[in-house]
Amino acid sequence: MLNFKSVMSVAVACAVVLSFAVPASAQGAKGYPKPVQDHLKSLSLMCAEVGGRFLDPASAMRVADFNGDGRADYGVYQGELICDGAASLYGGNAGSPLTVFVSGPAGYKEAWGGYVYAANLDKSAASAKLWVDVAGANCGSTAKRSFATEVFCSRGLMWVPAKAKLDFEPLAKMRKMQ
Repeated sequence: MLNFKSVMSVAVACAVVLSFAVPASAQGAKGYPKPVQDHLKSLSLMCAEVGGRFLDPASAMRVADFNGDGRADYGVYQGELICDGAASLYGGNAGSPLTVFVSGPAGYKEAWGGYVYAANLDKSAASAKLWVDVAGANCGSTAKRSFATEVFCSRGLMWVPAKAKLDFEPLAKMRKMQ
């Protein structure tokens, strides 16, 4: 027959086991705004669904003020997320998703999203800029090409106040890649 002490022992043991089962994103995402935490949680669950273990997302984060309001904004570049046990989950030949969340009067919201080959934060100027490596039409190419002969470039993202979104800087400012 179970008594109170044995029931409590089992409850404490279950709580300890469950604390280790909390996805790393839920543990490592503390301190990020709620929409960023929710995004990381969904990526962590995706990793768990394929039997992987989601590791600390810090290397995938691009944090700077992208919209000029003086508050930190957050880019999550899935190409640098690690799902231990499912290494290719977040990337592939088409690049990896980058999702950027910016602060605003109503809180944080998604301001840009797309597939990129890299996402680099340049903090050398007065305001930080997020550069993304893209290909094809995003680099001004109109010809259909194979991946081996595709045109690649790096494009800066700029804040467009009228749309309250980030967008590519003009093609004239792109950096061609060899």
